[in-house]
Amino acid sequence: MPRIPDQFLHSVVYVYPSRTAAENGERAGGSGFSIAVDINKYGLKMHYVVTNHHVAVNARAVRFRTQGGTLIIDTHPDDWIPHPDGDDVAILPIGMPGIGFPYRTLGDSIFLTPMLMNQLNVGPGDDTFMVGRFISHDGRIANNPLVRFGNIAMLPGEPIYQKERAYWQESFLVESRSLSGFSGSPVFLYIPPFSYRFRSGDFTPEAISPETSLYLLGIDWGNMRLEDEANMTNTGIMAVVPVWKLAELLESDDVQTLHRDAVAEHEELAQGFLDAHETDD
Repeated sequence: MPRIPDQFLHSVVYVYPSRTAAENGERAGGSGFSIAVDINKYGLKMHYVVTNHHVAVNARAVRFRTQGGTLIIDTHPDDWIPHPDGDDVAILPIGMPGIGFPYRTLGDSIFLTPMLMNQLNVGPGDDTFMVGRFISHDGRIANNPLVRFGNIAMLPGEPIYQKERAYWQESFLVESRSLSGFSGSPVFLYIPPFSYRFRSGDFTPEAISPETSLYLLGIDWGNMRLEDEANMTNTGIMAVVPVWKLAELLESDDVQTLHRDAVAEHEELAQGFLDAHETDD
């Protein structure tokens, strides 16, 4: 595994149950990450914070890492947009910050898709890493996320029952320990350059690319535990909402309406600026 790019580290946000908790760096809440999504053909971008729905319902503040320290914004559970089908993912619209916004983002171009999974023959054994909040030592002056490494242990198939949410969640299973505070963390797929991929039913290796393949695999929603009432053991297996659930949310009617309204507002402001300059001339 190579050195993790700073953009992946600095796009992680911390989610807290109050502004005071965010200011004091209290050991409460969860993780998330910021993304920038193209909303028109000219490259206009809408910014969002992504986390689990089960984290968003208790969110009152989000803390970003900035060059000078941190930026805290207040939020409310009603500000978050959940997945329309109930999957454990939610997004917080930030808007369209101007040039020089103080935090880092990930782009939607790194989202893994089912088609890419087939093309790359993604499966058990592939390398992963997660960037999230280790609440025992997460940084108070600035967000200092921790990186955990692992491998895909099982591809999405039969969904996993989330007892607290009473929901059957489609999930990757990843051999990487998740603890309280990591929920909402981005999980990435890493395929090294000149990686040999064994095709299904064929023992002949095929080289697919001289380039590194790096994609967002999904969002950590928790850890698998042995269902033993006397000993709820963390199995070291992390459950991950597939990133295509985030893509579905971004394509949902409510979000697309938000994008159309944002584009229309931007065009109206731009036209007003042009009209004012014509008047000045």
